[in-house]
Amino acid sequence: MVELAVAQLLRTYAGAGVTVAPATESVTVTEVLPKAVYTKLKNPGERPRNDSGSIGLIFTRWQIEVFAEKLAQASTITTNLTNGLDSYSGLVAGVKINSIEVIASYFGAGDRIEGLNKTTTRYTTEIKLVYRV
Repeated sequence: MVELAVAQLLRTYAGAGVTVAPATESVTVTEVLPKAVYTKLKNPGERPRNDSGSIGLIFTRWQIEVFAEKLAQASTITTNLTNGLDSYSGLVAGVKINSIEVIASYFGAGDRIEGLNKTTTRYTTEIKLVYRV
């Protein structure tokens, strides 16, 4: 369920024309860009407890990679995602998100495919997402 919520938030904040996909899909320079690919880094996530047991929250970390043909386009999409996701809370796809914190956002270098006259630009953003079970 939380994966659906993350995908929906990315579609909302990335902007029109950005394909959103899980990390199980590959990104090639021959496909239509831009594309945002998300990965859950910590599975299943931390479940903090107190003396009475679980407090009902799950802490997860996610990595979002934005691929685009131009640096400016990847930067704009990443800025939109960062601004939209940082400090977000609410109900998305049936998941009660308590908070999202942007941990880092950085330029990941251009990727050039041998034999093709094309380079893609990659920006990476890491977030901490806390949700209630």
